[in-house]
Amino acid sequence: MQVERIPEWALTQADDTNIATLLERGFQEDFGNRSFHQQRHHVRFVVRDNGSIIGHMALCYRAVRLGDTLTTICGLAEVVTAPEARGKGVASALLTDAISFAKSTPATYFLLFGDRPMYAGFGFENHPNTKTYVVLDDARTASVEARGNRGVMVLPLTETPWDPEAHLDLLGHKF
Repeated sequence: MQVERIPEWALTQADDTNIATLLERGFQEDFGNRSFHQQRHHVRFVVRDNGSIIGHMALCYRAVRLGDTLTTICGLAEVVTAPEARGKGVASALLTDAISFAKSTPATYFLLFGDRPMYAGFGFENHPNTKTYVVLDDARTASVEARGNRGVMVLPLTETPWDPEAHLDLLGHKF
């Protein structure tokens, strides 16, 4: 199974449309014909079958503040596999490549918001950090929130340990 990496600025209109359709099918919610939920990303990972995109992950690269420390992270978003392709290793192939890519960057951690067992199988650990982030509703800025509800899953990319007690300021929107 071949995984393609596509920088955001190199997405063709056809791929952008194909990803938007896949996201709507996979999440069963209205993304407004967008190939992203909250904001555009930096790189997309896709798997195709006969030219159609059947698997997708997006990765953003940015600075966040963990406690008093400004650190660089890779954030994983919009993980989706076409319903007819589920259970065939598409998401695992995408995640393997995304982790390899994240390790090639200067990022200290790889983060995601979710709790699927698949992520734990790749070494991500769930942490209860409180978070501050910009809430985006329907591609509009709604508010800035500080919450401790859902955890964040973290895969350290260096020897620097994650501090599960520190406040996580995303310095922007969730990914």
